[in-house]
Amino acid sequence: MQLNIMCFFIILVISYTALSASEQSISQVEENDSASNLPKYHILSNADRYTSLGKMSLIDLGIVGGAWIPNGPLRIVGSHPMFGFFIGGGKDGFFLDFSLIFKFLDTKDGYYVSINDSLIMTKYFFGGYFAMDSKIKLFRISNNEIDLLLGIGYDGWDTFNDAEKENYDGNGINTINLNAGIGYRLYSFIFEGLVWIISPELRYNWTWYGKSNRGGTDLTGNVITANLSIGLGARLKQQL
Repeated sequence: MQLNIMCFFIILVISYTALSASEQSISQVEENDSASNLPKYHILSNADRYTSLGKMSLIDLGIVGGAWIPNGPLRIVGSHPMFGFFIGGGKDGFFLDFSLIFKFLDTKDGYYVSINDSLIMTKYFFGGYFAMDSKIKLFRISNNEIDLLLGIGYDGWDTFNDAEKENYDGNGINTINLNAGIGYRLYSFIFEGLVWIISPELRYNWTWYGKSNRGGTDLTGNVITANLSIGLGARLKQQL
């Protein structure tokens, strides 16, 4: 788990450095344009751009990756990597995204599921999380933002691969997922109306996998997810 968190923050530092360099290059281009004989356009300073963020209606989409870390008896299935996509939008410090995130890799020790009153041991683990995830701004300083995260979705995984599914019925472990957490957003304008959004997030997920595996291994417990999302935000309309 420490390795996952270390990699998570290394990726964030590298992304921040690359985006800062990109902004510097774009600012230089704007300065050159303003000094040329081309027609003059109103170009916002970086400070004005970030001040205007709260007035923008944005649509955002991107990718997300991270770690799925269970606690309680659910730890028997181990931690798993996650990767997925999101799309949504928002304004005035509130964003609502639709997320589809997959978790994968077989478990190390295996677990039992009850099929037709028989216990079957499996190590297979491939599942998804489909949800509505909201981000509510707590405060913003320049292009740095701290958000409250709230989400609700459908969560679970398959217990058998496609070949094994032909022999067993009812081979999914599923649950409602309610989650809350804290997130950080770094905004970096590419040009007017288009912005990179980098966001590390930490969520606590309340789950009920155990109810979906009655008679099998005890899978009660909740989950911590640590994710990094990278996305693009596009302004929907010109702000006056």
